[in-house]
Amino acid sequence: MDLLRYFIVALFAFLFNFTFDSESFDYKVFSDKFIDENQKKKVIVDSNLDLEDAISGLHIPDDIRKKLCIVNVYYFGYDSLVHRGQIITDDELKKEVTEIFNELFRKKFPINKIVPIVKYNWSDKLSMEDNNTSCFNYRNIQGTTKLSDHSYGRAVDINPLQNPYINYKTKNRSPENATYNKNHKGTIMKDSEIVLVFKKYGWKWGGDWRYTKDYQHFYKKQIH
Repeated sequence: MDLLRYFIVALFAFLFNFTFDSESFDYKVFSDKFIDENQKKKVIVDSNLDLEDAISGLHIPDDIRKKLCIVNVYYFGYDSLVHRGQIITDDELKKEVTEIFNELFRKKFPINKIVPIVKYNWSDKLSMEDNNTSCFNYRNIQGTTKLSDHSYGRAVDINPLQNPYINYKTKNRSPENATYNKNHKGTIMKDSEIVLVFKKYGWKWGGDWRYTKDYQHFYKKQIH
């Protein structure tokens, strides 16, 4: 009986790993594996858009548009309840984004809100002021004519009100109503588990920048 039980467990492990590596892998189901049935009944759905609605009202070059996808992610909100939000990202990163947010969910890292920026009429300012975590937004880096990594769905901003962009020389910060205080819920510091999780997948963190700090900002450059 013990041998049979071992064989069954090994078979399930093999099938799971095979599914995980296959191109047809269902990322939503993978995320669901970390939610038990009682939690599912209590999940608060922040956003339930399809991709076309989630990127509507914005002129996006075809070469970027065709690479975008939408991923459902679970997280623990500031209310300590389970939420489901949506991240628009580069299709190349959807597996990593799913795995990263699954790890953050297991670690119960608190996130205030996750909805596509279409809900804010593509205003990064309004999204940040509402403490919204987001990824894709076709826009330039503030104060420049250069496209942001967000324009390619390759950057995620998390809890902006607790993790602002700060220029310590000019004292400017964004969002303006933000406060960076390590004692506040959802604040990200260099030794935070969230930083270790993103870096494990090869992402960089704006909190490591030398002359300015963008504590909310995680990004992964495209390799050409």
